[in-house]
Amino acid sequence: MRLLTDVTPLREHPAFRRLWLGTVLSRTGAAMTTFALTLQVYDMTRSPAAVGGLGVAMFVPLLLITLPGGTLADRVDRRRLVLAVAVGQMTLSAVLFALAAFGGASL
Repeated sequence: MRLLTDVTPLREHPAFRRLWLGTVLSRTGAAMTTFALTLQVYDMTRSPAAVGGLGVAMFVPLLLITLPGGTLADRVDRRRLVLAVAVGQMTLSAVLFALAAFGGASL
């Protein structure tokens, strides 16, 4: 049976396999965080407008940080930058979890 995608690099290159797996895990975590935040905001407020506001609050920083972030990525060691961003994401996710689990956040 032939697959739709050539998976040869995944089989032959361990470094690419690690990169691919890390990317899959990171994007899965990001999607789960977005879903959980959306669900929590709706559960707390029952307001579609609040969920829309969350969407705007998540999009505006992305819009504002994209160009300076690209410039930064061109000037620093990318491995260290990716590691720093991943640690930051994990830290913020842990803080959001703690706030949700222990009732620290209320609207």
